[in-house]
Amino acid sequence: MTEGIAGTPVFTAVWWVLAVLTVACAVLVVRLQDLVKAAMALIGSFLGIAALFVMLNAEFLAIVQVLVYAGAVSILLIFGIMMVRDTQRGSQANSLAIPAAMLATAMLAIIAVVVLDTRWDLLGDAALATGVAEGAEGVYSDSPPAIGGLLLREFVLPLQAAALLLTATLVGAIALVRGDQ
Repeated sequence: MTEGIAGTPVFTAVWWVLAVLTVACAVLVVRLQDLVKAAMALIGSFLGIAALFVMLNAEFLAIVQVLVYAGAVSILLIFGIMMVRDTQRGSQANSLAIPAAMLATAMLAIIAVVVLDTRWDLLGDAALATGVAEGAEGVYSDSPPAIGGLLLREFVLPLQAAALLLTATLVGAIALVRGDQ
């Protein structure tokens, strides 16, 4: 049984409006020919995802989404777009459009099957069966220290690999831009 504002029709309506706007922005990213407008739609999609995180009571993820994706990544994309000479033309159609559409349709079907076949109330059943609701609430309320502890203890190697990958990407981008001169 839902409690508080999350069970109200207004909450559900706001959720659906945000979800539809987020998906619409994502579709615009793919469909727009103008790269600057597509980047702005991508920022809208990132902000919509952050708003959905807020509605899921995942404020830490929402802040990270806004700072990292809507902030840093979007600014880097816009700088990269501004270095391209012809941003109005966009990508030209090629022979991979039909295979890409088939792959996207297959992925959508797989996701739909997974969403429809998944029992989404398992956490509630587990909390009722074992009485761990208080422990789960404590983890969610202290999520930044818990995530930081996990990143610096159990997931040090993946964190370092991600940092190395981002550094290599930045060096590659600089090499591409400087090679044009």
